[in-house]
Amino acid sequence: MGELMETPTAAETEKCKGCGDDLVVNHTYSVVHGRSFRFVSPCGRCEAAQTAAAEVFRLAMLVPKLIRKAEVPERWQAASLDPNIWPALVIDAGNLAAIETLRAWVTGDESLYVYGSTGGGKTTLAIAALMDTCRQGVEGLFISEMDLEADLHRGWQRDLIYRSWEVPVLVLDDIGSREMEPRLLTVYRDIFDRRSMYGLKTLVTGQLVPKASKGEERSLMNLWKSEAKGGKVREDIASRLRQILDGHSVELTGINRRLGVRK
Repeated sequence: MGELMETPTAAETEKCKGCGDDLVVNHTYSVVHGRSFRFVSPCGRCEAAQTAAAEVFRLAMLVPKLIRKAEVPERWQAASLDPNIWPALVIDAGNLAAIETLRAWVTGDESLYVYGSTGGGKTTLAIAALMDTCRQGVEGLFISEMDLEADLHRGWQRDLIYRSWEVPVLVLDDIGSREMEPRLLTVYRDIFDRRSMYGLKTLVTGQLVPKASKGEERSLMNLWKSEAKGGKVREDIASRLRQILDGHSVELTGINRRLGVRK
């Protein structure tokens, strides 16, 4: 049975045609062929550059598809948390903490709840964070509570509910903004159940504070009330949402960007 055996030879180098670095040349003797073969080690710098270029090309092909699949309106598809990419991004004292938190969310693994009054920019920043996630080659999906209701009434024609169960990154926008019918409670339970089970990253936005303090009637955690249970909180839903968010939240303050009114 033939084998390759290295023969001791003097050190030999060759210049890389790409960058001019010295490359190591080895000679290996083949018993089967009765001759020596010459092998030149690859250039590490050029190999790394080629790998980086291949990744850039892969993302260039993939990202537009991910952005289209994210169900974000076309006029928001250029959004980003980086003002160099999206000059329309407004950064001020009211949203600076939220923007920094969302930038960490894009690159991290934790879920997050962003809350604040109407017109504070929650949806805009959530979409910008989702678009930055897609630009990293990660699939995401944007759904508002209105979208969920529409998909529910149309017999899940758009598959938004199914996709929300398993998409790697999900943005649930404006949660708790409408009176919730019993069927929608079930939809939320299924979404939270599957996402908590598999540890999938989720960004939730809404106007409600995370937890009710003294004197407050409504919060994100006591939102899930069922008329069938006498108006009691559906703990099966609330507990799954608590597990997903794990206490991570940030508040948007400042002006109402739609009206220019300071809160």
